[in-house]
Amino acid sequence: MLRNIFCKGCCGIFVVLMAMTLWMSPAFAQFYSESAYEVIAEAPAIKNSFVGARKKAVKIALKTALEQNLRELLGDEEFERNRREMGKMLRKTEKYVKSYRFLEAYDDPIQRLSQVKLEVVLFQDAVNKSLSRTGVTTGMEGGKQVVILINESS
Repeated sequence: MLRNIFCKGCCGIFVVLMAMTLWMSPAFAQFYSESAYEVIAEAPAIKNSFVGARKKAVKIALKTALEQNLRELLGDEEFERNRREMGKMLRKTEKYVKSYRFLEAYDDPIQRLSQVKLEVVLFQDAVNKSLSRTGVTTGMEGGKQVVILINESS
């Protein structure tokens, strides 16, 4: 009987402590910015293929939006310093595009051009993870940090 009361009391105290811990724990905000980029791109219609030209213009516009985002995050100097890594990311633009929407689309039969104006939304977390994986800082880190490397040999 006493053992049963003791167990129920301990369980009750445990539940109350867990509830207080969850209630008083600090909330961690995740960096999340969903900003849309408005970009304009054009591509030539080869052999009067305006469908192919439109696809090419969309691809160029998505690449331009990602480049704008990277330059905004890193700055122009850091972007140019890490040109090779940025080029790898820009070749795989579809990994980072969350959505895009046509604002305008125009095919010029005289100049044989297809022009598009898009609103592009990127997966910002994917961009940040890719940058951190390649070793490029995004400015999200705190103050100065010390890294200690230990070379162990057996």
